Amino acid sequence: LRNGLYAELLAGVGALYADRAASTGVLTAPLGDGRISVVAREDLADVAVRVARETQDDLLARGGSRHAGRTYELEGVAALGGHDLAEALSLTTGRAIEYRPGAITDARELLEGFGLEQFQVTHTLSIFANAGAGFLDARRTDLTTVLPSTPRDVHGTITKALQP
Repeated sequence: LRNGLYAELLAGVGALYADRAASTGVLTAPLGDGRISVVAREDLADVAVRVARETQDDLLARGGSRHAGRTYELEGVAALGGHDLAEALSLTTGRAIEYRPGAITDARELLEGFGLEQFQVTHTLSIFANAGAGFLDARRTDLTTVLPSTPRDVHGTITKALQP
């Protein structure tokens, strides 16, 4: 199971920027026009449970698994970007917030100012850079094939995670 980036991770980025965005009315982040195909962690957990259960059932019944040798790409079905994050922040702060692309060097200074560990800063900057380059907008996903239900609304997941 190759998990995509969590919607909750993008919500965490939004939480870091929330106070500044609420006070200025602007979310400035180095995402450019890039988008990230995020997936709710609960959906990934549901897939893992299904695959484990079916594998156990198959092994007990036949001695082989329908999932043997398979690799599932579990990217989200919706790709979100800076405008979506600004919209979620608008909903949770009660203030209209617009998104403006920013410089990655400014983001580094901001992230370091939050007291994050260095690996957290560089990981977040890597996500920003890859999103801005268009590398995190999935071209295909197996999520809808192996998820036993409809994927959760990641917009709602992010908005809920940003609630005070």
